Amino acid sequence: MKEPIKFSLIYFLVSILILMLWQTIFHSFSVEIFSYTVWLYIFYTGIGIVVFLLFGFATSKYNLSLKVRILCYAIICLFILNSIPLFNDNKFLTYTMIKGLLSQKIEYINVGIHTIAIISFVISYAIIFRKR
Repeated sequence: MKEPIKFSLIYFLVSILILMLWQTIFHSFSVEIFSYTVWLYIFYTGIGIVVFLLFGFATSKYNLSLKVRILCYAIICLFILNSIPLFNDNKFLTYTMIKGLLSQKIEYINVGIHTIAIISFVISYAIIFRKR
């Protein structure tokens, strides 16, 4: 039960740290976008704790393999990343990013958010599942 919550906290903490490091090195975001993005990750942390807690409750009686849990965590992280734009603007950020990459109309902020998400997921995975 502790594993999903620990993963969620580490994932979003690493995301915020990477965002701050990215901003410190590249200064790629304006102050408004940077503060909004930090607030968004803090809000995502709350959503993530609830969703991962529900996932932990739902799967506590099942013995899921490591690969299945990692896949479920990735899907949950992708859902959380897309949750606010999906409910607010009916936009699925991941689809928009892929469509933009294929049509060579790149939204760099969208690509940056997904890059941070992938790096955070890999680091969180390495921290949580390193002993197995």
